[in-house]
Amino acid sequence: MVTIAQPTKVKKSLPSYLFSARRNRVLLEIVDSVSQSFHMLHVDLVSESPIAPILWSDWRILANGIPMRQPEWLMSWWEFYRSDDTELYLLTVRSQDRLVGLAPCYRNRSERQVRLLGDGEVCTDHNGILVSPEDPECGTSVIAALGDWLLAHCNDREYGWESVYLEGISGSDTRTRELQNLLANRGCVAMERNPMNTWCLDLRDGWEGYLARASKDTRKRLRRRLSSLADVQVHRVRSEDDWNRYYAILIDLHQRRRNALGEPGCFASPSFAQFLEKASLRLLQLGQLQAFHLEKDGQPIAVEIGYRSSTQWYCYQGGIEPAVMEIEPGKMSNVWMMSQAQSQGIHSIDFLRGDEPYKKQLKADPKSITDLWVARPGWKGRSQKWLWQSREILSEAARGLLQTLPVSSARS
Repeated sequence: MVTIAQPTKVKKSLPSYLFSARRNRVLLEIVDSVSQSFHMLHVDLVSESPIAPILWSDWRILANGIPMRQPEWLMSWWEFYRSDDTELYLLTVRSQDRLVGLAPCYRNRSERQVRLLGDGEVCTDHNGILVSPEDPECGTSVIAALGDWLLAHCNDREYGWESVYLEGISGSDTRTRELQNLLANRGCVAMERNPMNTWCLDLRDGWEGYLARASKDTRKRLRRRLSSLADVQVHRVRSEDDWNRYYAILIDLHQRRRNALGEPGCFASPSFAQFLEKASLRLLQLGQLQAFHLEKDGQPIAVEIGYRSSTQWYCYQGGIEPAVMEIEPGKMSNVWMMSQAQSQGIHSIDFLRGDEPYKKQLKADPKSITDLWVARPGWKGRSQKWLWQSREILSEAARGLLQTLPVSSARS
């Protein structure tokens, strides 16, 4: 903020025009011009990797400790999921050479679509447009600069776009939604798709505080489950040597459990397995990896992998031994996490996306997320939106019809 000093008395011998209203207006215009140039934001496109170490470091600051927003996660994804038809599309926003905003994206060349890094089968939650946590007031200016750049370059032959698809945007992510609204107000076509939830469990009062909020029967059940952990060994990952043994257990228990349910399992994808190992080892070096497994009688029975910010635990993946389902190893794993949270400085556990029943049973709170889609101005975007909406209406009608049919008819 620039402050203009009030004029003071001066000798009458000075020229009177120095104090005229016109002179003051000119001075104010000069000061305003200098102020605007001082706060001017510059948007640049980074389309080649590896990215500079300084950008990696500045990016981590913008992520504000949320692991799935950090370059350790997103650039690991890029290393193993890039293809000949995709290119990096990082839009950096700087003020006086200081990074104040970032759109962590890539572009599909053939579809001319801009997407967030980490999307698809990896299911990255909490990603979006990043704005400096040290200067949140500049957020609206960052979004305006990004919107101006995208609209100015949508017709560009080399880096232009037909649509922007941002997957899994949190309902509380006001900045990313602000960008969608800005583009829509400037003539783009916008819509939201695939509503779902992440689930967050409040543990600010610790384990005993959590139990105090539960019903009497639930308290008894949880305490019995905690006492059953006396016969179980907990092995946490604290080093790369720990990781090497742990990762084989994670893959084994996850795959055998998912296969038993008739599913291929995440690690059927070689890209996923390579990505998760690289991202986890990078986050381990920063002290953000939360990985452990439970053993009973020398045999692994449950495994969990997650990551942490300063006060939040993000539960990403897990597995259980199908042969010991009667002792409910998955629930034992959840109870151990909840009972240990306070001692590790954890205030909440985020179970991420998916509406599995256990999340509601643990009294976790649903937090809405959705996919945001924007198409450049023109008939193509309007027609694509109409097709998507028509398909969703027909799908909803078909689901409603199936629910009204008799069981025998539905099965046939």
